[in-house]
Amino acid sequence: MVKMVKFVVTLLLTVGLVWVLNKSFNIGGVPAPAFGSFLSPFTGFWQNAEMPLPATFPKVLVNGLKGKAEVVYDDRSVPHIFADSLADALFMQGYLHAKDRLWQMDFATRAASGRLSEVLGEKSITKNGMVNYLEIDKTQRRKGMVYAAENALKGWAKFPATYRLLESYTAGANAYINSLKPKDYPVEFKIMGYQPEAWSLLKTALMMKTMAQTLCAHEEDLETTNAKALLGADFDFVYPQYFKEQSPIVPAGTKWDFTPIAPKKQAFPSKDSSLSFIDFTPVGERPDPGNGSNNWAVSGKKTKSGKPILCGDPHLSLRLPSIWYELQLKTSDMNVYGVSVPGIPCIVIGFNENIAWSETNVGQDVGDWYSIKWTDATKTAYLLDGQKRKADLKIETFHVKSKGDVKDTVRYTVWGPVVYTRDTFAKKDLAFRWLPHDVPVADELGAIVSLGKAKNYKEYTEALKSYLTPAQNFAFACKDGDIALRVTGQFPIRARNQGRFVQDGSLSANAWGGFIPPDHVPFYKNPARGYVSSANQHSTDPSYPYYYLSEGFDAYRGRLVNEKLAKMDSITVEKMMAMQNDNDGLSARENLPLMLKYLDSTALSAIEKPLFEKMKTWNCRYEKDMGAEPMIFDTWIKIFHETLWDEVFADKNAKILLKPKLYRTTDLLKNDIKNKFFDVKSTPAVETASQVLTQTFKQSVEEVTKMMIDPTKMVKTYAQYKGTEVPHLAMMPGFGRKNLENGGQANSINSIKKSHGPSWRMIVEMDTFPRAYVVYPGGISGNPGAKNYDAFLDKWVAGAYYEAIFMRKSDEKNKRIVGIQQFGK
Repeated sequence: MVKMVKFVVTLLLTVGLVWVLNKSFNIGGVPAPAFGSFLSPFTGFWQNAEMPLPATFPKVLVNGLKGKAEVVYDDRSVPHIFADSLADALFMQGYLHAKDRLWQMDFATRAASGRLSEVLGEKSITKNGMVNYLEIDKTQRRKGMVYAAENALKGWAKFPATYRLLESYTAGANAYINSLKPKDYPVEFKIMGYQPEAWSLLKTALMMKTMAQTLCAHEEDLETTNAKALLGADFDFVYPQYFKEQSPIVPAGTKWDFTPIAPKKQAFPSKDSSLSFIDFTPVGERPDPGNGSNNWAVSGKKTKSGKPILCGDPHLSLRLPSIWYELQLKTSDMNVYGVSVPGIPCIVIGFNENIAWSETNVGQDVGDWYSIKWTDATKTAYLLDGQKRKADLKIETFHVKSKGDVKDTVRYTVWGPVVYTRDTFAKKDLAFRWLPHDVPVADELGAIVSLGKAKNYKEYTEALKSYLTPAQNFAFACKDGDIALRVTGQFPIRARNQGRFVQDGSLSANAWGGFIPPDHVPFYKNPARGYVSSANQHSTDPSYPYYYLSEGFDAYRGRLVNEKLAKMDSITVEKMMAMQNDNDGLSARENLPLMLKYLDSTALSAIEKPLFEKMKTWNCRYEKDMGAEPMIFDTWIKIFHETLWDEVFADKNAKILLKPKLYRTTDLLKNDIKNKFFDVKSTPAVETASQVLTQTFKQSVEEVTKMMIDPTKMVKTYAQYKGTEVPHLAMMPGFGRKNLENGGQANSINSIKKSHGPSWRMIVEMDTFPRAYVVYPGGISGNPGAKNYDAFLDKWVAGAYYEAIFMRKSDEKNKRIVGIQQFGK
């Protein structure tokens, strides 16, 4: 009997242990793997140890190549693809993207298509609170992300030559995926306990729509509608759409040599009182308002060498693996180098033997909200111009891990999907009209292919005629001496203020009036000043005859770039490197003297007065080793700005109100120091600007000094205060990098924030054969343990660069080449 009990106990323990080792758990909000397979020496994480590149590789036989291909690896592991045809080159690009970034490609497309809950479960508790992955997934489907990707495929199919290139890229990715065994899976698959799927053209479309969501889904129609309802007649004063100090992308005063198309007569403003204030809970994570970039090109007359120089640094969320994948593509009719997005073929930012280009985000609003008048509570039909219109109902199914299938119904209207569904029938649901939902009418991927082949300004211009979304400012430099910049994309024709507020969706008159003809979209070439530039500011001054809008146009970096370039001559690559890493703070330069001027220094304490004196001598630069000055200013300007506009920031609905811009605060300090808005609404007294500045300075000093003396924080320098980090894409602890020691600030040219900033820096001198210098935080590998992560990050943090290896032949004798691999059928 005792033996039987021991046997049963042993059996139960064994079965329990087997169950535990083969079940995944959630620990601290992070999915933990099934430890049995994860710890296995045969299939577990041990197999993900990074191996150095060998000097020689065995030839790889792959199905799908039509000819031969060769990959040359340099000393930074950057692959240089040499192939007989472009189709084979893109096949190899797909193969290498999957080889180095498979989990990143999979996770990004899951996030875009609303499939995170399949692998992460319904919800989990993280250090930032509860995260509901199912609701995130539902939001992505309701926003029509899959719908947009499916429409993209419909458009791409109209251009067979480009479509075949997409198929080659997809075949290359799948050639690598199909070669994998479980031991070869990237470590994130093992941690999360799922397997990679085949790549598809739809997933490439989803990657494109992910970029669109990041770059052209920033709209604040609902918040603006609410702010207008709150402020009434004061709205236009608080929220001007342009300010006179702005330095637009196309220089102010430019004459427009075309006859504009008149917008349709619009029905807005609506008399429907339900649109006056909209109580809503924002869905999904909004794009970072700092998503932008810098780019510029200087002509040979301003450079020491007499050759044009192009510079670019796109500002995006900083993540590991990097958003970018560096490579070279060389075929019989193309030789291009730069960065690509894993999951998307071709080079997005880069250069060839004749031209160089880099983009910044245009940022114009191409997403509008429309209120829907349903005919009854079933919400299956709505009114349009007094006629009943049937909604298209799409049943979405979510395969939720550990829960099973969950269904949701998304209603599609003539405007787009209904994203916000209201809690009562009396409140109008809201549909989203978003340009990237449309079936593309041009060969948008072919535009990037053609750009990589372009030899001059004419071919650059011709290539960009097919580019649609997300709209970008393409800076250009050519070895023949030309420089140019084009605002590029598809832009709706709007009546003034159309799209700034929620519109009545029961009236077709509120639709866009078509699209601005490409020849009417702003551009300029070889300006007399000797440079072109953009940094997400307004595209033009108000004289441009088409109305466009955004509440997020940059107010500082564009002016800084133009200010510095205007003063420079005998420009060198080294000067451009210094400028990309410049930590000058224009906001501080403009605001601090005014704030100090009106502060009542006699009211300061013994602790506050020395800091006041230090602020008077601060040079307004955000260097990494600076002490209290930048911390105090950033804290002070924030508290002062929010106190000045307390009518908005202190309102009970502040979360769903448009926030006033900092340049409006600057204007009041400069020109209207007795304005009524300086009074603090919550007090019975009528405060002056001096009193508000003094009180908010005291608050900022208290906040910063507490932080600097707090032994748990140990903040002594600006870099420690900012705490820049590059986290893992899935926020997995230990897989990112923290406490990076760098300077810069949101409004500096070196626009580095907590985990957002220059995701790629590139400088190209257009000599007889271009010379390029690049750096980015990450590297080629997607392996979180990759040794080059630290090397690339250290270089990026230091503001240093690598010289890119750009080759004409794969067999060139170059000491920086470390390996060559042959591929064939």
